[in-house]
Parts: sequence; C-alpha cells; structure tokens
Amino acid sequence: MYETLRNLHGYSYKAPLFSHDLIIQDATYCCNVDFEASHHHNFGEIYLGLEGTTVIRAGTEDYTLEKGDLLYVGPLVSRRCVFQPAQHFGYFLFTFNLERRIGISEISPKFVSDEMFLIHNMICHDSLLGRDECGCIYELQILCETFAHKTIGGLLRINNYLSNFFISAAQSFAKGKSRIDFDQLVLCETTKNKAIRISDWIWENCTEDLNLKAVSEHFNYSQRQIQRIIFDYFGIGFLDLLTQYRLGRAKCLLSHTMDSIELISQASGFQTAKNLRRNFKESFGVTPSKYRQCMHGEQLHS
Repeated sequence: MYETLRNLHGYSYKAPLFSHDLIIQDATYCCNVDFEASHHHNFGEIYLGLEGTTVIRAGTEDYTLEKGDLLYVGPLVSRRCVFQPAQHFGYFLFTFNLERRIGISEISPKFVSDEMFLIHNMICHDSLLGRDECGCIYELQILCETFAHKTIGGLLRINNYLSNFFISAAQSFAKGKSRIDFDQLVLCETTKNKAIRISDWIWENCTEDLNLKAVSEHFNYSQRQIQRIIFDYFGIGFLDLLTQYRLGRAKCLLSHTMDSIELISQASGFQTAKNLRRNFKESFGVTPSKYRQCMHGEQLHS
C-alpha cells in the first residue's frame, strides 16, 4: 500500500502553521531496493518506519526504526539508510524547512507559543528518536487512499495531510515532556484534524447502514466524543451530517444518471425511495423527480 507514496517524490509546498510556514521540500516512500548515499543539506528530515526494520545512520549514531518509530535529523547532519538489499523494509521520508511567521494577529498567542514549544523541542536536537503516538501513520494511510481513489480535491487534501503529519510528528516527539498543558494543546490542535478525518470517513461510508456506534468503534472514540467533535467543527450533529452527505450523493445521481428513484435511494444510503423523498423534500422543498426535471432543463414547479 505504501508504495503509492512514491507519487509524492519531488512534491513541494509552503503550508502555513500557527507560528511558522512549513516549507515541504520533498516526501516519498523508500525501501530496501533504494540505495541512498550519505548526504547532508540545509533541511530537516523526518523518517517514519512503516515496514520491517530500517537502520538510519545520522552523524555517528545508528538508529533502528521499526513500524511506528520516528526519527528527526537536523540540517547539516550527515545521514543515510544502511543499505540492506536482502532484508525488506520501508520508511517514509519527509524533508522540510521552516520560516518564522510574524504579525499574525488573528491567531491566539497561546496557540502560537504552544506550537513553537512543539517545534523547538524537535529541531533543537541534531537527531531525535521517538514513537508515533499522534497519528502519523494514519495520515499516510489516508494519503494512500487519496491516491488510490483519485479523490476530488486531492491536491488540497495532500497539503493538509502532510501538514498534519508534521504536527503529529512534533507532538509525538514531545510526548513525555513535563509541560503541564501539553495534552490540552494536543486536543486543541487536532480538533480540526479529527473532524476532517471523521467526516471524510463518514462521506466514504455514507451509502452503508452507518450509525454513530460504527463511527465511534472505527475511531476508538466514545459516541459522545464523536458527536462533540462533529458539532464543534460543523455546527450540526452526526445524523444531520450523514443526511447531508447522502443527499449530496443523491443529487449527483439525479443530475447525471437516469437511474430510478428506488436505485438512487439505495446507492445514496437512504435504502428506500420513501426515505429519500422525505429527506429531499424537507431539505430542498421539492421532490427528487422535480429536482431531476430542473437539472435536465425543464421548468421547476413547486
């Protein structure tokens, strides 16, 4: 699955964070068949072990990476993967630089200072070993799905997922630090990320017989947490969000196919034509058939 991350090779983007601009220089998947000569440059790098066991030499230190292990290597530090052609392994390599943002008055000073704490904790080291505890692998899995399904808006999502990967790595490196409000900071910084992840999954599965319990089990959150995250970000509850997604799919099918209302109700997750008609009329004031007539050029009547 992770081989699709090779599509990112050569990718560059400037992503605004709270306290810095994240300059993404490259991101790619590497494995045992990729020979890497020793090198150093003016960028930082984050390695994330994905498969097998990888040995990274940073300066004079050798770091063994297994799945879920993170390694930060700072600028100007020589680094290379120890070449082991007979042993399968795979890792994600994220290359970046940072530029300080100045005068962003609309951002809470606390968010700025807290993010600076996370970043400084990482970049003050020549090299730093950690463990993914904040969702780095999850962001890469979603990236792989984006490539596999050629999701609409994929480029924007790639930017978001790579930015989330960086922040998740910084959070993981800072786990165990003595800062009292760190866990509260993680919650504040990732509320948006959690909402996007949850809503993406609901969208992808809205045609199934989906309920709040299934969502909570998938993300390992309580049903109350799922409801709160959705409401805090979208201003509506789970059922309303699910219904909106299903209506969106139904509108697309009504506009671009001549499938029967019964088939569209099943394909959009409403299961029955009666449910589709009721929800469609409540939301848009017209029946699905009238909406289809309008989309096909006929005058819409109430």
